[in-house]
Amino acid sequence: MTTAANSQAEKLDDVPHLRLDSESVLENAYQIGEKIGQGSFGKVYKVTDKKTGERWAMKCISKQKSGNAPIHLFEREVAILKRVRHENIIMLKEVYETHDKVFLIMEYCSGGELGKQLSAAVKFDEAVVKNVMTSLVSAISYLHKCGVVHRDLKLSNILLSKEPKIEDKNFFIKVTDFGLSVVKEGVRPENMLNSFCGTLNYMAPEIAENKNYSQQCDVWAMGIITYQLLCSYPPFYANDEKELIKKIKIGKIVFSSPDWDSISSEAKDFVKKLLHVDPSHRLTAPEASQHTWLTVRSSVPLSTLAS
Repeated sequence: MTTAANSQAEKLDDVPHLRLDSESVLENAYQIGEKIGQGSFGKVYKVTDKKTGERWAMKCISKQKSGNAPIHLFEREVAILKRVRHENIIMLKEVYETHDKVFLIMEYCSGGELGKQLSAAVKFDEAVVKNVMTSLVSAISYLHKCGVVHRDLKLSNILLSKEPKIEDKNFFIKVTDFGLSVVKEGVRPENMLNSFCGTLNYMAPEIAENKNYSQQCDVWAMGIITYQLLCSYPPFYANDEKELIKKIKIGKIVFSSPDWDSISSEAKDFVKKLLHVDPSHRLTAPEASQHTWLTVRSSVPLSTLAS
């Protein structure tokens, strides 16, 4: 059965995938610049298109050094990026492949990771967080409509397309790193997921308990991200993994004073409804996009960095 999302994906799956005898074609097309990232099984470089002068990011992996598991994740990421197009999701331009390496030419985000901006700012104003979350919810709603579950949403997997300026007050985000993502349809029992994966601090209770789960795990992660952006620290933390998992399962949300005193009741309600322990009572991504906090104009001052 072909769904609207599948039809859309088929139309988008036109990213060039070139198999090469050597890397010379790639080197002739792009000027390879500095390394800007290092993942668990690949490196990312800033590159420049020699014809247009445009800057891109090149993610590369060695097939021989990485082994079968990372290659599988890499291939999954390629397949998913080929089927999605959204202004807040990293764009894949083209793929090059030799007998021993794979290269992804992707959108370059000069602003770096959102998490690093948070570290530098200590805390964001609520209006800026609302701006970020409106974009993130839009991206995740789109992914879920396409049948894609990200499964590893976190601050380090959200990039800023450009360095934010204090005067423009806008963070243009891009969701990235789809290595753990999967494609599924619906929330019926036969479509539930069961792989234990993700990053513990952002992991939904149902995953932590080794239960079957759905795309609602992404909604939980968005709740963690919202909380962290609003106060600069996560809602659940502990000295060891066992204790952290226990706190995640309980899911008690605390809005401590004075950090949350100036945060609106709408923002707190948004967080609570994303961080509901029971995924069936958790807002879906489309429902989150209609929450009052995101849809009603706020009187919160629009300065980018809170003092």
